[in-house]
Amino acid sequence: MTGLSLGLGLGLNTPGAGGGSLFGTEYVGQVMGQCHIPFQVTTDTYFNSQSVHYAMDSGSRLKIGIPNWYVNIGSGETNGPGNVTYSAALLDASETVLGQFKFSGSATAVAAPGAVLETDWLSVNYTAGTRYLIRIWGNGASGVIYLQPQSRNPSTNRRTNFDDGNRWESSASALADKTLGGTISNVFSIYNEFTPIYIVGDTRRSSVLMVGDSLMHRGAANLGDYYDGTSPNVGYAERALGELGVAYINLGVPAETAQQFIASHTIRAAMKSYVSHVWCGYGFNDISNGRTSAQLLADLATIYGYFPDNRIVQAIMPYRSSGAWTLADGSDQTVPTVFTPGNVVGTVNAAVEASSVDGVTDYRSAAFDLTTHKWLADGTVGKYTPDGIHSSQFACQAIASSGLITSTPFFR
Repeated sequence: MTGLSLGLGLGLNTPGAGGGSLFGTEYVGQVMGQCHIPFQVTTDTYFNSQSVHYAMDSGSRLKIGIPNWYVNIGSGETNGPGNVTYSAALLDASETVLGQFKFSGSATAVAAPGAVLETDWLSVNYTAGTRYLIRIWGNGASGVIYLQPQSRNPSTNRRTNFDDGNRWESSASALADKTLGGTISNVFSIYNEFTPIYIVGDTRRSSVLMVGDSLMHRGAANLGDYYDGTSPNVGYAERALGELGVAYINLGVPAETAQQFIASHTIRAAMKSYVSHVWCGYGFNDISNGRTSAQLLADLATIYGYFPDNRIVQAIMPYRSSGAWTLADGSDQTVPTVFTPGNVVGTVNAAVEASSVDGVTDYRSAAFDLTTHKWLADGTVGKYTPDGIHSSQFACQAIASSGLITSTPFFR
């Protein structure tokens, strides 16, 4: 790493031992992190948002995509409730405007339900490792979409901390457009957010489209990781990519299965043109729900087929247990049969590792006993997991810093 304290390992600029690297021919691709999928809709008709993004590359022009669709958890991709007029701007960390995004030369444009509204190119110099802010204003007569992050800080009962720079305000009556200035006040105690679905520029670096469930997202409702004030990334996967200095679009959806993604994936899969890699995190919920190894492997192959021009990286399935997750010997945990050694999870993982995917990631030894498939524990209640499914913040940090998720699967 370069010494940055934000989990941005931007020093990985040289070829690896095997001759590969995170660099290849130039393309228009994702160059920042912290892009997330919206999950909710409100009948409020106006909003202002500010989202925090760290550049993973340097360049001289940017454009963004603003969604008017969301994933209704359990029901798949869903169009926004109606047309929404958007405006947007790029700011530096001190909230000084660096440039206004335009739409065919205009300051605003209308996004139809189900669309991604793409801006013109904005000529602006941006630098790897630097914090930027993107402000978006929206007005939709039938309502607007947003994201309520799925994990929270248990000490503040907030989904994220006000000081992380993310802002959201919405109203059923008119709100002034604050993209070029003004204070955005968080009107919800849980602090909602809204981000571009992508931020692209000219790059030679690898970039990743993340698809999967809550493990690939940032946790489930009130469980798992949360913003800790030291890294802009939340969840083991985002934290790991931050360590590697790889830009990403996080399309993980809590509780989703591979079957559900197959049934409703078209809008999300279209983001593939702006990334070099697709990191697939499906499988855990499928195994939990009784999918056989043969069925799940067929589902994963179907998903890989949606991305013929991208390199595919599959996350090895972790384990789960019920219990108290406190005793170091694991005697207070019970592992479901399908996750025990020699059962479905082992068959699937072995088949994935032997398959023709371009790479795999495997963090299990940082959080599990590989012999018993139980969570690690040291006598502290819930140190590694709050529920036997999701990694705690401690575990997410340990996974990201363990070195188990290397840059090799993401080589171009």
